Amino acid sequence: MKGHVLSASVVVLSDLLTGIEITSRLDITPTEYADLGTMDESGRIREFTAWTLTSPLEAEAPVDEHLTWLLDTAAPANNRLRGLIATEQGSVRIEVSVAHVGPHRMTFLNDVLQRLADFPGHFWLTAYAGESVE
Repeated sequence: MKGHVLSASVVVLSDLLTGIEITSRLDITPTEYADLGTMDESGRIREFTAWTLTSPLEAEAPVDEHLTWLLDTAAPANNRLRGLIATEQGSVRIEVSVAHVGPHRMTFLNDVLQRLADFPGHFWLTAYAGESVE
């Protein structure tokens, strides 16, 4: 395997809203959420809610297909996402992590780049390179 997508998600963080409140405002069912004030895996109390919508596509699917799925799914809520940001009730981003072996070119088609530019939040891309991808 030359490379694959480790994760591709829309993430909303809020220190004011619960996961249920974010879900209600966006009218999108998340993959998961963890509420502020609850305990995380390490025993610490969460200082913010983390609401996550993760691409269900196979890891081997191209990055632009994961992005397209996320952008299509989030598009009906773009104005509501902007509202969360404008009222400082949440921060919004798309996070993608990829792993690859050796030199690997990632191509983002113009239409995907334009849609990312129109998305209300930030875009984070993390690429890992190594001897093998497991």
